[in-house]
Order: sequence, then C-alpha cells, then structure tokens
Amino acid sequence: MWFDLAHGKEKVNFMFNNELSLNGSELENFLFYDLSKIRICFNTRHIPKKNTR
Repeated sequence: MWFDLAHGKEKVNFMFNNELSLNGSELENFLFYDLSKIRICFNTRHIPKKNTR
C-alpha cells in the first residue's frame, strides 16, 4: 500500500479494509513541520466503503 511506513496506518487499514488508493487523486498541499514531519493532503472522489465489522 502507498503508506506502508505511515504513522497510524493501522487505523486507515481497518477503516477502509485496506482498499484506499490514490489513483485519480489530486495533491492539495503538503506541509513540513517540526523538522521531521510532513503532512500530505490529497483530494479524491473515490472513497471505499468503511469496514462495518
């Protein structure tokens, strides 16, 4: 998946049943802060159904 090293990825995997994709997404912005963090924001029209377990 595209965020294998992301912090908190387990939450996203659980919410979207490991089906979230950046295909067809647009980069909105990115922020660098605290000398070691980056936040990347995307816009997408395709959001998979959430996991209802």
